[in-house]
Amino acid sequence: MQKLKTVAIYNTKGGVGKTSLSYNISKDLEFRYITNDMSVSLMKMPKAKLLRKNIPLQENTLYDFGGFEDSEALNIVNQTDLVIIPTICDMNSIARTLALLKKIKHNRILVVGTMIEKEKDFSDIKQVINHHYPQVEIAQFRRTKLLKNAMENGIGAVKLYNSKKLYRKAFIEYNHILKKCIQE
Repeated sequence: MQKLKTVAIYNTKGGVGKTSLSYNISKDLEFRYITNDMSVSLMKMPKAKLLRKNIPLQENTLYDFGGFEDSEALNIVNQTDLVIIPTICDMNSIARTLALLKKIKHNRILVVGTMIEKEKDFSDIKQVINHHYPQVEIAQFRRTKLLKNAMENGIGAVKLYNSKKLYRKAFIEYNHILKKCIQE
């Protein structure tokens, strides 16, 4: 198995966990990090690039696209090896996810239910997405400080988990998402 060459994380809804997920996957896979949105990750990743126009498609790169409509972002998203769409359990977030799924012309998509507190939250996300897009894979990621703490320390979630053995359940879910970024 080998790493995919390009991964995009996108949702037009803000506050769904794109930045922390993008930062950690980029760190853990040793990918370049390109974003179209100002975020803390630009300070934590010395080689991160903020690009709003003429975004190049580059190998070994993770694209973190901000919570707004962007035709440049959608163009790159449709060319990457994997698209990850984080969403939370509220109607606005799910509606934005459905609208984005309609625009993406891609065969490898992973919707990630983030900030999950109760099993019902994930079940609700899964039910709505599967009703409209039964072929789309959906993963769960609980509410946790794993990604936030890793980013604040300037390391990836794998390194944080291996050094402290904290956040075990969250790490298992994160590792599942990380494995989707590996060629099968």
